[in-house]
Order: sequence, then structure tokens, then C-alpha cells
Amino acid sequence: MKNIDITKKIHIFVVRFDKLLTQKQKKMEQPKRLYRSSTEKMIGGVCGGIAEYFTLDPTLVRIGYILLSLFTVFSGVFAYLILWIVVPKQKSLPQ
Repeated sequence: MKNIDITKKIHIFVVRFDKLLTQKQKKMEQPKRLYRSSTEKMIGGVCGGIAEYFTLDPTLVRIGYILLSLFTVFSGVFAYLILWIVVPKQKSLPQ
């Protein structure tokens, strides 16, 4: 009887300790950052960077950008230029 109680207590301790470790690891992870893509780029890498950030297909983001630019009387071009200047270029390959 005592042997079973000890194993249950050990199991509960191990499970709680594992949960605590995973919570600390999640807190220590780097926050997700938006970068201009160095691999999925056509002009400046802005659409490719947005696609990598949201884990989307870069082609779909580019098509969405073109449609947005056409329906907003090309104000998307100004937004793209501003993002090109403001968003930093990716220095290392994505993991």
C-alpha cells in the first residue's frame, strides 16, 4: 500500500515539474518578429516577410497585396514603400 502511494506522489511531482518547465521554456522563447524575407522576395521582401510571419504562402500574400492596391487607388504602393523602409531585413535563415 505504501509503495503505491509513494509512486503516485512521485508521478504527480514529475507531472507538475514537467508542466513548470514547459511554462518557463515558453516564457523564455523569443517573441515573433516581422522581418523582410531574404529568401521569399520579389522586390523588397515585404510580402514574403508577412507570409513567413503568418505562415502563409507568399504568392497568396502577393495576390492579396495587388488586389488591395488596385481597390485602394494604389495607396498600397505607399504602404509597401513605408514597410520596405521600416521593417528590418532578415539576417539569418528562418528555422
